[in-house]
Amino acid sequence: MRIPPGSILKVKAKQKERSVMLSNIGTRAITDLVSAIKRKEIERISPAGWRQNLVRAAINANIELRGITPKMLRKTWVSWLMATYPEDGLRIAASAGHDIRTMQNHYLSLPFSNVERERIRFYVHGWGGRS
Repeated sequence: MRIPPGSILKVKAKQKERSVMLSNIGTRAITDLVSAIKRKEIERISPAGWRQNLVRAAINANIELRGITPKMLRKTWVSWLMATYPEDGLRIAASAGHDIRTMQNHYLSLPFSNVERERIRFYVHGWGGRS
């Protein structure tokens, strides 16, 4: 999925544009979302509305609210990719818009158990053209 120039608004962003590689499930989710928007079943999702939905879901799941933001999903995604495909750190960094130092400092030594890694594989399957 290509993020168009001008859509990355963070002033300190090192990459002004990038391609985001999705998993099979991610591709399906985006396709379904775009279709629902085109059919006017849902409106554009604002960051504030997205955060409210995440907080509501966390409350329903009895999860602590500290740190619940739309940004946490990107961090989780990168963590899962690094736990599953650590040898592909450069492509993960490029897709996430991170530099290598950020990847090393934040994502290389995450303490996922083997059981957790197996569960994660289901969600990242197909990322970057992998089978």
